[in-house]
Amino acid sequence: MKGHYYKPHCKCPGLNKKKCKCGAKWAFIIDLGKKPDGSRNPKKRGGFDTKDDAEAAAAIMLEQYKTNTLPEDVARREAEERLRLEEQQKEEEWVDISFSDLAEKWFETYKSTGKIKRPNTIKNRRNDINRIVVCFDKPAREITHDEYQEVLRQMKNGTHKIHKKKFSTNTISVTHATAKMIFEFGIKFKHIEENPAKGAHVPHDYQTVEDIESWENIPDFLERDELIVFLDTAYLHGSPLDYEIFTMLAYTGLRIGELEALQEYAFNTESNKIRIIKNYIGTNNYKKFELGPPKTKSSIRELDIDPEIKVMILKLIETHKVLKEKISTHLDQGFIFAQTVGQFVGYPIPEGTINKRMKRLLRISGLNKDLSPHSLRHTFTSLMAAAGVPLEQVMEMLGHAGDEITKRVYLHTTKNQKKDAVIKYSDFLKNTINRD
Repeated sequence: MKGHYYKPHCKCPGLNKKKCKCGAKWAFIIDLGKKPDGSRNPKKRGGFDTKDDAEAAAAIMLEQYKTNTLPEDVARREAEERLRLEEQQKEEEWVDISFSDLAEKWFETYKSTGKIKRPNTIKNRRNDINRIVVCFDKPAREITHDEYQEVLRQMKNGTHKIHKKKFSTNTISVTHATAKMIFEFGIKFKHIEENPAKGAHVPHDYQTVEDIESWENIPDFLERDELIVFLDTAYLHGSPLDYEIFTMLAYTGLRIGELEALQEYAFNTESNKIRIIKNYIGTNNYKKFELGPPKTKSSIRELDIDPEIKVMILKLIETHKVLKEKISTHLDQGFIFAQTVGQFVGYPIPEGTINKRMKRLLRISGLNKDLSPHSLRHTFTSLMAAAGVPLEQVMEMLGHAGDEITKRVYLHTTKNQKKDAVIKYSDFLKNTINRD
């Protein structure tokens, strides 16, 4: 039959190859026509004891080709069918994926992609998911816009059959934002076709007298005299760096994560400025931390610092230079407010530890206030307001694009100043009004 039959591994010299005595095996090459792309389709096999065996095998291959039963073709078709069935099964799973499963898929992607998230951010998104998934016990693709809008309404007025309570507008807003991201994720990966949250609105209340009066509800903070007592207590009875940390927070209004992430290169000794471009992300563990960007775009800023704060920072930098020479395990990443004693020298002090230290100092000082390091931002706001610094400038220094709490603290502090202004104005016009 047609084909080329030969001994590819014959070692017999010259013409003696025709009378091979080395025991080489026979092989064949046959042409099975053209492939779909137009190229030739030669097939080769070897390892036959005789030429007759090779010819018989070639004949079988040719018959298999004609009947479309070549082993490799059969294996390819089976593999393609398995892949098709897997894709079909996956597509069916995608189509029928529950909203709860879709939310979990999004959450895993959300945690591991994009900019580094603070633990509190991850926790808040987890709470958003828990709040919204119980409202839809059905495949995600079956959720309609009207159903979704109704859930927001029920969460607002407290008529949802599972939650059975009213949620604040802010809570519903953040939950709604998370839900939109989940649905968009579903569209991107073809789990669903439309976003039922698109165009939905969060129900808002009309502003009541109670809402207006709520502006009187402001977070607790330290008044000027209380701050002096607190810092004196930190100086006399605090752990290493307590006085420096709490003084820095009170004088600058930094977030605790911004202070923890502050490194030497961000401090300009000539201009007395610090650049806020990083944020500490970690648990209550010295070694398990990361540095990410600040909380918002407006949080990236440059601050002028008090000359006394400059001296304090320079002392800390000099302290760490000495420690680096003495302690081989010093982290040596330039953290300014880093641990100076113990086994974690050079590491930023975790927020949880700083919070505990503050509560201890509040107790010792007799102030009896339930405050956290973040409360010193409100203290900073109040003292800036008392000093007559405009609100817009205070918010710029804090890195707030717009924050209601900051406004409340500021207006609370300036209330008495406004009263004084009214009295001064009244005194100025007294002779005009009392013409008698």
